[in-house]
Amino acid sequence: MSPESVRRALAEHGYLADDGLATAVFLAIELRRPLLLEGDAGVGKTELAKVLATWTGGELIRLQCYEGIDVAQAVYDWDYARQLLHLRVAEATGSAGGRSTDDLEAELYGERFLVRRPILRAIAPTDGPPPVLLIDEVDRADDEFEAYLLEVLSEYQVTVPELGAFQADTPPLVVLTSNRTRDVHDALKRRCLYHWVEHPDLDREVEIVRRRVPGIDDGLAREVAAAVETLRSLELYKPPGVAETIDWATALGRLGVRRLRDDDARDGAQVPRGRSTRHGSGGSDPHRPLPESRRLVSTPSTIAVAFVRALRRDGISVPTSCSIGFAEALTAVGLADRSGVYWAGRATLVRRREDIEPFDRVFARFWDAVPANDPGSLVTVEESVTLAIDTGDDTDGADDSDDGPDDAEDPGEVLELRFSAVEVLRHKDFSDWTNDELAEGRRLMGRLRLAGESRRSLRMTPTGRTGDAPDLRRTVRAAMASDGVPIRRHWRTRSERPRRLVLLLDVSGSMEPYARALVRFAHAAVVGRQKVEVFALGTRLTRITRELAERDPDRALERAGRRVTDWSGGTRLGEGITAFNREWGQRGMARGAIVVILSDGWDRGDPVELGEQMERLHRMTHRLVWVNPLKVTPGYAPLARGMAAALPHVDEFVEGHSLDALERLAAVIAGREARQPTGGQNSRRVRIGGVL
Repeated sequence: MSPESVRRALAEHGYLADDGLATAVFLAIELRRPLLLEGDAGVGKTELAKVLATWTGGELIRLQCYEGIDVAQAVYDWDYARQLLHLRVAEATGSAGGRSTDDLEAELYGERFLVRRPILRAIAPTDGPPPVLLIDEVDRADDEFEAYLLEVLSEYQVTVPELGAFQADTPPLVVLTSNRTRDVHDALKRRCLYHWVEHPDLDREVEIVRRRVPGIDDGLAREVAAAVETLRSLELYKPPGVAETIDWATALGRLGVRRLRDDDARDGAQVPRGRSTRHGSGGSDPHRPLPESRRLVSTPSTIAVAFVRALRRDGISVPTSCSIGFAEALTAVGLADRSGVYWAGRATLVRRREDIEPFDRVFARFWDAVPANDPGSLVTVEESVTLAIDTGDDTDGADDSDDGPDDAEDPGEVLELRFSAVEVLRHKDFSDWTNDELAEGRRLMGRLRLAGESRRSLRMTPTGRTGDAPDLRRTVRAAMASDGVPIRRHWRTRSERPRRLVLLLDVSGSMEPYARALVRFAHAAVVGRQKVEVFALGTRLTRITRELAERDPDRALERAGRRVTDWSGGTRLGEGITAFNREWGQRGMARGAIVVILSDGWDRGDPVELGEQMERLHRMTHRLVWVNPLKVTPGYAPLARGMAAALPHVDEFVEGHSLDALERLAAVIAGREARQPTGGQNSRRVRIGGVL
C-alpha cells in the first residue's frame, strides 16, 4: 500500500482525493491513528468516511455529535426499564429470596442489559473487517466529551465500570470531522493525524460532477463548477459545497438544460483558479534540486526531532507524541519523495489551519539544508541561550571589566528576567506611562482573570434537588438497597458553561499610546482562560491568539508584533469587522459569545459599511462591548465617523484608559457590574456627551 494506491482505490469508489488527503488516509491506515478532518461544510469530509467503509468492507458506524452528548448517548447505557422489570419479576416469583445484593447487582449489570452505542460497537465488533467509526462534527460536542474520547482514541478501549474494559483486537478506522465552529482541544488533536480539506479546484470538481451525475454534458459540468467556484469567492453566509454543486448539476440535467444562459455563470468558466494549497504559502517545489550540506545525520528519528525543533523555534506548538508520529510516518512513506515527506509532516504535526502557513515556511527553509544526493541527511544546528537576571542593584557598570574582548563569542539568544519596584498609579492614563511603569503594569495585568458570563448547557449534571430530568442510573442503584423499589428519585439538571470571549484590538497609529498596554491585557486574558480569541484590527484583520498563548509575556508580545504587519498603521474598522464576520463570526466563533472591541473609533473606511457590519455582528453575539480609551476625556462626544456609526449597535460603551478601567471592564465582561445600555437592539438609546 502507498498513498498513490490509496488515491486510486478511493477514485475507484467515487471519491477523488488530492495527494495530501490520500497521504493522510494512508498514514491513518498504516499507523492505526485516528484522522481528524477540518474544513468548511460540504467539502466531502463525511463522504470520505462512507467511501472508506465501502472500500474496506467494514461497517460504517456514525456518531453525530451535539452539545450535551455524553457517555450514555455515545458509548453505552443500561436498559433501566428492563432492569426494574427484572427486579419486580424476581420479587414476584420469589427467586430473589435468600440472594445477596451483590448477586442481584451482578445479574442486573450483565451484558444482557447493556445497550451498545456507536463507540462501543466500533471497539468491540462481532465479525468481519474492522469497522469505520465516523465521529461527525466533533466541534459541536463540549469539552467533557472530548476528554472522554482521549481514552478511546489512544488505547482503542472503553471502560464499563460494572463489566471492565472492552478493547479492540483490531482497531477500527476512526475519522473525526469538524466544521470548526470552535477549536478542538489540543489533547485530542495530539492523538490524531490532521488534514485541512479545501474545496476542490475547478478540474477536480468538474470530474466529480461527471462521476456523480451520469449523462451530464461536459460543457455544462464545467460551467456549473466554474459558477460555484465564483460563488465561493463572494461574501456569502455559507459558501456552497460539493454537495450543492452535484445537486445543482443534477437538477439542470433533469430539466434538460444543456448550457447555462446566465452571462455571469458563463463568465465564471474564465475565472482563474485560486492559489494551489498543495504546498501552502511556502510554495516550494518538492522535486527541485537541494544544496549540499556540511555536517550530516541521516536517521528518520533524528530528522523528525530536528524538524520539530525548527517548528518550535518558529512558534508552532508540537508535543512529543506528534514528534514520534512524524518519525513513524517518515518510516512509512520514506525520505526519497519530498512531497510525501511534506504531507506526512502536515498530517502528523499540524493541528490547526493557522499553523499551515508557518509550517510551509519552516519546511521550505529546513529542507534547503538537505542535499540532493542524500535525501536522508540534514544539517544539525546548535543554538546557545544566555539567561540574564536583573539583581535589582542600582549600580551599573560593575561588571564592565568582565565583558571580555570585542570579538568574544556571540552569546546567542538572551532571555532576561527582570523586576521593578516602581509603584504604578491605578488611575494613571496608559498614554502617560513610562517604560518602567509599563513593565510593572504588565505584571499587574497578568494577575487579571477574565470570567465571562455563564450560559446554560445541554449537558446534564446530578443535583440534590428536583431538576430538569430524572437520573435513572442513580435511581436504579439506590433502588438496590430497597429490594428494587425506587423510594428516592434522583435528578439531573443542566449545567452552566462560560461564554466565549472575543477581543478585537485596534493597533492603528491613533491607538499606539494604548495598544501596548491593551495587548498585554489581551495576553492575560488568553493565558487565563480557555475560550478567548484575540484579533488585531488595522488595515487588515490578523488572528494573534496563538502568539499570545505563550506564557512568557515578553516573548508573546514579540511574536504578536512580528505577526501583525500593519502595527501603528491606518485603520479600516469596517473592512476588518467584515473580514471577522465572514471568516470567523458566522462560522460560530461569535455566536453566543461576548465580543469586546478595543478602539478609539477613528476609521478611514466607509462608516456605512462599519454600521452594517456592526449590526450584523450584534445579531450574532450575546453581548457587544466597545472599549474606548478616549471616553474618559472631559466633554468627550462620539463624533468620529466610525464611533458614531458603531455606537447604536453596541450593548456597553466603557472606558479603557487605565488599570482601574480594565478592572471595571473585567467586571462588565463577567456581568458583575451594572451597565448602562448604549443603543443595542434590546436597549434604549441614551444621550452621551450631548450626542444622541
